[in-house]
Amino acid sequence: MTREEHLRFCSICVNREFNTRRGIVCSLTSDIAAFEDNCESFINDDSVVRAAPDDSEVITAGKLKSRLPVEEYQKLVAEQNYPAAFLSGAVSGLVGAILWALITVLLEIQFGIMAVGVGILVGLAMRKFGKGIENKFGITGAVFAFLACLLGNLLSITVLLANYHDISFVEVITKVGINQILSLHVGNIGVMGMLFYLLAIYVGFRLSVRKITDKTIEEINSGYYLERNKRR
Repeated sequence: MTREEHLRFCSICVNREFNTRRGIVCSLTSDIAAFEDNCESFINDDSVVRAAPDDSEVITAGKLKSRLPVEEYQKLVAEQNYPAAFLSGAVSGLVGAILWALITVLLEIQFGIMAVGVGILVGLAMRKFGKGIENKFGITGAVFAFLACLLGNLLSITVLLANYHDISFVEVITKVGINQILSLHVGNIGVMGMLFYLLAIYVGFRLSVRKITDKTIEEINSGYYLERNKRR
């Protein structure tokens, strides 16, 4: 753990004392903290008034491991469910693509902002069912968000072509071909379309990972040390 991470604990521990040369040190050892995952001598000082922790920034798995007791971090890892996240991402992506196509066909106009909505749908579904803290959840969410947006566009183009030429959906696919439909989309996507794709990918990546913030970490740590002190 870094000095900054140690101070998150030391600054609210009853065993702290101030050294003019070294700053906050432990009164039991007269030295700065050297523990790795948790301090066996930590006792929370309830009289300390702390600034409200940040509840917006999502902490990555790498940083999370260094800021939680080993037992608490392992609990979060054990709660992850990648198969559930994968399935929920695939299903929500398919639903989002179909909704995109329906809205586009009914209104006969395409709203690029729907890409962001698809990314949000995929991300929140994966977060709820996957409870992931590792990057593979975010990467999977980003991929599904992109594929869902692409599928939504291709479905929209196919149905609009079918309506325009008064032929069936299947006939468009067999006569025009997937490659030609894809070429039509790529040729007309434009700068704004690319921007919305990128936003969907970002949102899918960001939201697919479990939201763990400074506030969450403080609550977990407080509960852990409070329970441990009761057992003493």
